[in-house]
Amino acid sequence: GGQLDVATFSQLTGRADRVAAQGRADAASGLYEQALALWRGAVLAGRDQRRGHPAVTELTRRHSDAVLGYADVAIHTAVPHRALPHLRELCARDSLNEAAHARLMIALTAAGQQAAALDVFHGVRRRLIDELGIDPGAQLATAQAHVLRQQVRASGAATVPG
Repeated sequence: GGQLDVATFSQLTGRADRVAAQGRADAASGLYEQALALWRGAVLAGRDQRRGHPAVTELTRRHSDAVLGYADVAIHTAVPHRALPHLRELCARDSLNEAAHARLMIALTAAGQQAAALDVFHGVRRRLIDELGIDPGAQLATAQAHVLRQQVRASGAATVPG
């Protein structure tokens, strides 16, 4: 991979966000996939020594937002499994990101993997308690309740907390 084409990534995610807001989940899904494919090919994604730089911090936040946006449309369009690799990668990189873990739980459940979704909850709950001394927040608690009550239909018509 080479450099991340930041302008193209921003254009694609911006369009995806707008299209998703209009309720056009299929179209948004394709745009998010293109944007995330650009990111995957970029060296920047793994450059530890640049992590503290404000531009990298901002880009990383925008990437996280794109993964969460993609997860929402993928769940909604009954292809939750397509968002799983992106969500897993984001959760691995940001092991205390409650929004990402909540989306991963919903996507796993929508993909028929309820036990895996509960494993995600228990893992992040343990890390939050061990590392921050806090219990999971509302997003994770809501996601767990949805998983336990099986309120995520495999059709993808899920209420995503947050």
